[in-house]
Order: sequence, then structure tokens, then C-alpha cells
Amino acid sequence: QAVIFTTGGAASCVSDLLSVPGASNTLLEAAVPYSRESQKDLLGRDPDQFVSAAHARDLAHVAYRRAAQLAPPGVPVVGVGAACALASEPPKRGEHRCEVAAVSSEKVWQYRLNLAKGARDRFEEERLASLLLLQVLVDAFQVDANVQELWEPLLLLGSGDQGGARDELRRDPPVTLPAPLDHLYSHTESMVEFSASGVRRGATRARLILPGSFNPLHQGHMDMLRSAQPVCPDKQPAFEISVQNADKGFTPKDQIEARLSQFLAAESPPCICTTCPLYVDKARLLPKSTFVIGMDTAIRLVNPKYYGNTEAGMVSALAEIRALGCDFLVAGRLIGHDFVDDLSKLDAPPCLMDMFRMMPEFRRDISSTELRSKR
Repeated sequence: QAVIFTTGGAASCVSDLLSVPGASNTLLEAAVPYSRESQKDLLGRDPDQFVSAAHARDLAHVAYRRAAQLAPPGVPVVGVGAACALASEPPKRGEHRCEVAAVSSEKVWQYRLNLAKGARDRFEEERLASLLLLQVLVDAFQVDANVQELWEPLLLLGSGDQGGARDELRRDPPVTLPAPLDHLYSHTESMVEFSASGVRRGATRARLILPGSFNPLHQGHMDMLRSAQPVCPDKQPAFEISVQNADKGFTPKDQIEARLSQFLAAESPPCICTTCPLYVDKARLLPKSTFVIGMDTAIRLVNPKYYGNTEAGMVSALAEIRALGCDFLVAGRLIGHDFVDDLSKLDAPPCLMDMFRMMPEFRRDISSTELRSKR
């Protein structure tokens, strides 16, 4: 599924897509950020140049993140960006050109078309730019659709019957992006979602989150997240692993890869890999989430010991988590010799207790620590 952001032209590709029955299976969203302020708002900054290969790539990357937010977990997504300078009134002094890019989880595709100036009217240039955008979308989806036969005959190649007018098309080889985990370890991304269906960078739709180290993943984890879903039926479930430990730094990549491999079964919810060791960091990255935790984690979460031994630090962190729209769904746990499934055991200020809910009738006395000791 795809999101398209195009500016300066190529917008008629959207009507082309929407004219086909079932277009919603492909197109998640399309927008035309036409003004300078609209583009600045979308990118978070002024582009260095408004019609350039870099600007098209930036639009495609932002579109990719938006697609990752909108698509259901596990569905491969693509972002497409186009930046065009086409025939206008008054006539442009510069080149007429179209820069188009597409971004997936693994690759970047890029086209550039310099149009023979004065050889076409605006409608004709718009048609060619839109077909080029459809071509890069087909390339990114890697489907067998011959769009090239639609736009290639429209190119001017400088022959005599065309008055010598000539278009220039550059079609760059696809660029392979770094391996997914490398984005986290190099700080170029803050999250990557892994599932049996593929990889998604930078965003996720999941908001029912069970964090853990999953060393190893066991049936108790699976049952815990499954039991949480009827309590929060409107939220997509996922596991979460942080590659960074608050005290020990980054976990070696080979260890994270081994743990992620446990989630690649088709029936497993996705696993989001993040750089967020603290719950306040997770809440900033995943606002409006419900975090599924055990009672032992809940007890630590309200312990001032983990906030510089100050209750003010604990209250401040939890208040920020609540302000970000997050809360906690707590499963009973065997702590020592006692099974604890009562929120009264939480030594938290009354003003914060509404952040915590007990998961009804759940008990699984399985421990990753015990499983590791038996290896």
C-alpha cells in the first residue's frame, strides 16, 4: 500500500489510480503540498531546492513514514514523492522537469525527466509527469504492469519531424538501503517493525504494546498479548524490544537478530524494535499506546529508586506518559511465593492510579529467567 505526496504537477496520477475499482487496496493517502508553507510543514523544514532529486526523495521518505502509520501491521508499504516544474503562466525561465522517487523498507527508486521546453502545453506535460509517477510506483511494488508503453511513446527524441525538440530521461538503478537494524544502531531511525510479512521503518500502527527482552519468547508472552486484545479491541497489538539498555548501552546486534527471529511465524503479532529503554521514551515514540506489563514491572515503574530516588522524578515521568495518552494494562505475576493480581500492591500516588488497569483472570507462571537456566 502507498502514500503519494506530489507538488508542482503529476497530481492527475491520483485520479488515474482512483478510477480503478479497488483502489483503496493500493492507495492509503495522497496529498498535494503545493505552497512553500505546505511543503515546509510536511518536511519540518524548508527544502534546499523545491524541484530536485533530493526534494523528491525527502517527500518519498515522509510518505513512507505516513504509509507505515496508516497501513495494518505486516502490510508492505511504499512512499512516493514527486517535485515538478511544468509549463505555467507567465512562462518559466528555468527548465521544465519532473523528479520522482519511491521508497520502500529496502530500496529507493529515482527518475528525472527534463522536458523539451515549449514543445508541449501544461496538460501534455502533466500527463507525462503523472505516467512517470505511476511507473516508479509500479517499480517499487515490483508488479508486472507495463506502464512504460504508455509514457515512452510520448517522449521527444530530437527527430526531424519534432523540430529537434528533445526530452532527457534519467532512470537511476535502485539504491539498496542499509539493513533494518543498522538504522537503529546508527540512530537514523528510532523504530523498525518486523513481522512475517516484512519490515517497516520509522512508524507503526500498533498501539497495544507488550515490551520485553524476549530472551526467550515463550507461550506466556503470546497468551498475555492475546488476552489483552479483548480489553483494548480498537488497538493493534505488537511486541517491543529496545536495542538499548538504560544501564548497559546497546545490546549486540546478533543477539537482537536472534530474538527477532522468534517473531517471524505467520501467526505472531509483529515486533517493534526501538531505541527506547525507558517507558517515558516508549510513550514519546508511541503516543496513545496501552503498554501490557506484568505486576513486577508495574511495581518497579512506581518505585522512586529508578528515578534518582525521588518521588518527584517518578511522578514527573508518569505524568508525562499520561499526558502522551498512554496507560498500562497489568497482568498478575508470581512474585516470590505469592501470586499478585491486586493494584492495591502498587505504592503509587492516588493521582496516578487511573493509569493502571488489571487484566482480568490471567495467570501464566512462566519465566524467561527460569527457561534460560534450564538450557
